[in-house]
Amino acid sequence: MQPKINLNSYLNFYSTITKSNTTSSLFNNASPYTGINEPLRQNLNNLIEVIFVINDENLLQNPIIQKIIKYNPYLNFILNIDNFNSNTSFDKLWILENQSEIVLKTISKNKYLKVILKEELLKQYHKEIAKIFIMYFTD
Repeated sequence: MQPKINLNSYLNFYSTITKSNTTSSLFNNASPYTGINEPLRQNLNNLIEVIFVINDENLLQNPIIQKIIKYNPYLNFILNIDNFNSNTSFDKLWILENQSEIVLKTISKNKYLKVILKEELLKQYHKEIAKIFIMYFTD
């Protein structure tokens, strides 16, 4: 896998979609976790994985990625995970959106997310989130 080549293909796909003036309809309630419709959902999940593999903070300054971050609170959360804190919008179901190992390992490094997720599970247990919590967020 050549991450930089993949990154460009996902960015080009997103750029093409946004030029079609149907962008807002792409974020209607398709994903039960984030509300993002296909085919954008899968491409964004792939893009997130590539960004995490490349692990270059400068990628987040790309104008297309900046647009992506603004479209949906989940995308802002996941792409700005290093800045996640109590003021960041968060829904525990977002943990289920992209369950790839690179994504879960990356987000589990955020200690504040670990605390919030534990509190959320104590309030309302969710079997699938609990499995992820035990596998990635416990020491």
